[in-house]
Amino acid sequence: MRVFKQLLAAGLLLSLPATIGCSLLNSGSGGSGASSTSGSSTSGSSMEIEGLRSEIREQERVTEEAKLRAKSEQERLEAKRHQLKAAEREQKANQVRSGS
Repeated sequence: MRVFKQLLAAGLLLSLPATIGCSLLNSGSGGSGASSTSGSSTSGSSMEIEGLRSEIREQERVTEEAKLRAKSEQERLEAKRHQLKAAEREQKANQVRSGS
């Protein structure tokens, strides 16, 4: 699932240049009047801005999930270290009791 999310995020980032390129090309084409060109570029810019905002929100979400997973992994690692130390202490105590 994690790999899928990373690929999804990467796919969104890879599609950005194509989206920007299309919006820039579309902004210059259109009617003969200056107002239609500026209106089109404003619309393209708005779409580009919203696209970027959406990608940023998605990347922030993915990053936050990664931080939570990393924290969880760190807690599991600490628990394993604690378990190892307890087992080592027990082994040492058993050796002392048996006289080895």
